[in-house]
Amino acid sequence: GRGVDKEVWGEADVPPGWQGCARALVGALLREECAELFAEPVTEEEAPGYFDVVDTPMDFGTIQQRLAGSGPAGAAYPPTPAGYAAFLADVGLVWANCKMYNEPDSPVMEDCEATRRLFQRLAKQQGLPLKPGANVQGGGGAG
Repeated sequence: GRGVDKEVWGEADVPPGWQGCARALVGALLREECAELFAEPVTEEEAPGYFDVVDTPMDFGTIQQRLAGSGPAGAAYPPTPAGYAAFLADVGLVWANCKMYNEPDSPVMEDCEATRRLFQRLAKQQGLPLKPGANVQGGGGAG
Protein backbone atom coordinates (compact mmCIF):
# COMPACT_ATOMS: atom_id res chain seq x y z
CA GLY A 1 0.00 0.00 0.00
CA ARG A 2 1.24 3.41 -0.95
CA GLY A 3 0.83 6.59 1.07
CA VAL A 4 0.77 4.84 4.42
CA ASP A 5 2.55 7.78 6.05
CA LYS A 6 -0.11 10.24 4.86
CA GLU A 7 -2.60 10.02 7.69
CA VAL A 8 -6.15 10.89 6.76
CA TRP A 9 -8.28 12.30 9.54
CA GLY A 10 -12.03 11.90 9.27
CA GLU A 11 -14.77 13.65 11.24
CA ALA A 12 -15.05 10.62 13.53
CA ASP A 13 -11.37 10.75 14.47
CA VAL A 14 -11.33 14.33 15.69
CA PRO A 15 -13.03 15.35 18.93
CA PRO A 16 -15.44 18.28 18.57
CA GLY A 17 -13.99 21.39 20.15
CA TRP A 18 -10.47 20.05 19.72
CA GLN A 19 -9.10 23.60 19.37
CA GLY A 20 -9.92 24.44 22.99
CA CYS A 21 -8.33 21.18 24.13
CA ALA A 22 -5.26 21.85 22.01
CA ARG A 23 -4.95 25.38 23.41
CA ALA A 24 -5.09 23.98 26.95
CA LEU A 25 -2.52 21.33 26.02
CA VAL A 26 -0.05 23.82 24.51
CA GLY A 27 -0.57 26.22 27.41
CA ALA A 28 0.26 23.47 29.90
CA LEU A 29 3.22 22.33 27.83
CA LEU A 30 4.74 25.81 27.72
CA ARG A 31 4.64 26.07 31.52
CA GLU A 32 7.18 23.24 31.73
CA GLU A 33 10.90 23.95 31.78
CA CYS A 34 11.78 21.33 29.15
CA ALA A 35 9.61 23.15 26.60
CA GLU A 36 11.32 26.54 26.97
CA LEU A 37 13.57 26.04 23.93
CA PHE A 38 10.55 25.25 21.78
CA ALA A 39 8.38 28.14 22.95
CA GLU A 40 9.46 30.66 20.32
CA PRO A 41 11.12 30.78 16.92
CA VAL A 42 14.79 29.81 16.80
CA THR A 43 17.13 32.67 15.87
CA GLU A 44 20.34 32.54 13.89
CA GLU A 45 22.19 33.86 16.98
CA GLU A 46 20.99 30.95 19.13
CA ALA A 47 21.60 28.36 16.45
CA PRO A 48 24.15 29.32 13.80
CA GLY A 49 23.37 27.68 10.46
CA TYR A 50 19.93 26.56 11.66
CA PHE A 51 18.20 27.91 8.57
CA ASP A 52 20.63 26.08 6.27
CA VAL A 53 19.52 22.82 7.87
CA VAL A 54 15.84 23.43 8.64
CA ASP A 55 13.44 24.29 5.82
CA THR A 56 10.29 24.90 7.83
CA PRO A 57 10.94 26.31 11.30
CA MET A 58 8.16 25.72 13.81
CA ASP A 59 7.67 26.37 17.53
CA PHE A 60 4.94 26.11 20.12
CA GLY A 61 4.51 29.89 20.37
CA THR A 62 3.57 29.94 16.69
CA ILE A 63 1.32 26.91 17.14
CA GLN A 64 -0.38 28.62 20.09
CA GLN A 65 -1.02 31.75 17.99
CA ARG A 66 -2.50 29.64 15.20
CA LEU A 67 -4.76 27.86 17.68
CA ALA A 68 -5.91 31.21 19.06
CA GLY A 69 -6.44 32.54 15.56
CA SER A 70 -4.24 35.51 16.47
CA GLY A 71 -1.33 34.75 14.15
CA PRO A 72 -0.88 36.06 10.61
CA ALA A 73 -4.03 35.99 8.51
CA GLY A 74 -4.75 32.58 7.04
CA ALA A 75 -2.45 30.85 9.51
CA ALA A 76 -5.19 29.78 11.94
CA TYR A 77 -6.09 26.09 11.99
CA PRO A 78 -9.65 25.55 10.73
CA PRO A 79 -11.84 23.58 13.19
CA THR A 80 -11.97 20.68 10.72
CA PRO A 81 -10.18 17.32 10.65
CA ALA A 82 -7.75 18.91 8.18
CA GLY A 83 -7.09 21.67 10.70
CA TYR A 84 -6.41 19.11 13.40
CA ALA A 85 -4.05 17.22 11.08
CA ALA A 86 -2.24 20.50 10.34
CA PHE A 87 -1.86 21.16 14.08
CA LEU A 88 -0.29 17.72 14.62
CA ALA A 89 1.90 18.17 11.55
CA ASP A 90 3.25 21.43 12.99
CA VAL A 91 3.94 19.74 16.32
CA GLY A 92 5.76 16.98 14.42
CA LEU A 93 7.87 19.63 12.70
CA VAL A 94 9.10 20.91 16.07
CA TRP A 95 10.52 17.46 16.91
CA ALA A 96 11.81 16.77 13.39
CA ASN A 97 13.61 20.13 13.15
CA CYS A 98 15.20 19.63 16.54
CA LYS A 99 16.45 16.19 15.51
CA MET A 100 17.78 17.55 12.22
CA TYR A 101 19.87 20.30 13.78
CA ASN A 102 21.04 18.82 17.09
CA GLU A 103 23.33 15.92 17.99
CA PRO A 104 21.45 12.80 19.16
CA ASP A 105 22.59 12.88 22.79
CA SER A 106 22.82 16.64 23.23
CA PRO A 107 21.00 18.36 26.12
CA VAL A 108 18.68 19.94 23.55
CA MET A 109 17.62 16.50 22.30
CA GLU A 110 16.98 15.43 25.89
CA ASP A 111 14.67 18.41 26.31
CA CYS A 112 13.07 17.62 22.97
CA GLU A 113 12.35 14.02 24.03
CA ALA A 114 11.02 15.14 27.42
CA THR A 115 8.76 17.69 25.73
CA ARG A 116 7.55 15.13 23.19
CA ARG A 117 6.64 12.64 25.93
CA LEU A 118 4.93 15.43 27.87
CA PHE A 119 2.97 16.38 24.74
CA GLN A 120 1.77 12.78 24.34
CA ARG A 121 0.75 12.59 28.00
CA LEU A 122 -1.12 15.91 27.85
CA ALA A 123 -2.81 14.92 24.59
CA LYS A 124 -4.15 11.80 26.31
CA GLN A 125 -5.41 13.92 29.23
CA GLN A 126 -7.18 16.24 26.81
CA GLY A 127 -8.65 13.32 24.86
CA LEU A 128 -6.79 14.30 21.71
CA PRO A 129 -5.85 11.31 19.52
CA LEU A 130 -2.40 11.39 17.89
CA LYS A 131 -3.37 8.92 15.15
CA PRO A 132 -6.55 8.61 13.10
CA GLY A 133 -8.88 5.91 14.37
CA ALA A 134 -7.31 5.97 17.83
CA ASN A 135 -10.54 6.78 19.62
CA VAL A 136 -12.47 4.13 17.71
CA GLN A 137 -10.38 1.17 18.87
CA GLY A 138 -10.38 2.52 22.41
CA GLY A 139 -7.22 2.52 24.54
CA GLY A 140 -4.83 -0.27 23.49
CA GLY A 141 -1.85 -0.20 21.19
CA ALA A 142 1.85 0.21 21.82
CA GLY A 143 3.42 3.56 22.53
